[in-house]
Amino acid sequence: MTINFFTTPWNYFTVTDFLNKEELLYIRKELDDLASYEEYYKEEGLRLNYPINLSNRKGIWNIVTPKFIELCNKVDNIDEKKEHITAEVSIIKPGFNYAIHNDRFTKTFSFVLHISENGHGTRLYENVEGTGTQSTMEWIPGGGGGFIRQEHHYHSFDTLEDTSLRYTLLLTKRIIEDQQYQARTFPDLKLLI
Repeated sequence: MTINFFTTPWNYFTVTDFLNKEELLYIRKELDDLASYEEYYKEEGLRLNYPINLSNRKGIWNIVTPKFIELCNKVDNIDEKKEHITAEVSIIKPGFNYAIHNDRFTKTFSFVLHISENGHGTRLYENVEGTGTQSTMEWIPGGGGGFIRQEHHYHSFDTLEDTSLRYTLLLTKRIIEDQQYQARTFPDLKLLI
């Protein structure tokens, strides 16, 4: 795992070789399977989000979680008493656009793992209006990009330039805050770390 750090428009990093070739192909196949059941998980028309945990996709969870913990400890750290890890598949059709935003304060560390061969990374902005300095993270199949959340970390993502499905895994470190929300969204919360 190689980590590169950047400072414009604000601090973020990219990672190469997060997954090896076999792991990447395995996860792509799993996401192809999920995409085939899309009618059961429709969200926002063009986007399918699917939480990953030990009970529903143990193979993916067991591949990415130890690597994400390693990444967190290289870039930041994890306090297992106050934080937990979540993983969520995102399958997005061409034509999707998510507005410029900042993450909720409970999401303290985010890493988008690029699974599909083609796409473009998260778009980063100096401010919520999208004016000023901008950057787009490099698309790195089997790797990806991320950041430690700060108040000024405005970002967005889209598939406006894409011609095929975009597969990613969003791996996050979160403050344990709302147990009822976590239990609904991530039923295996007690198993997440």
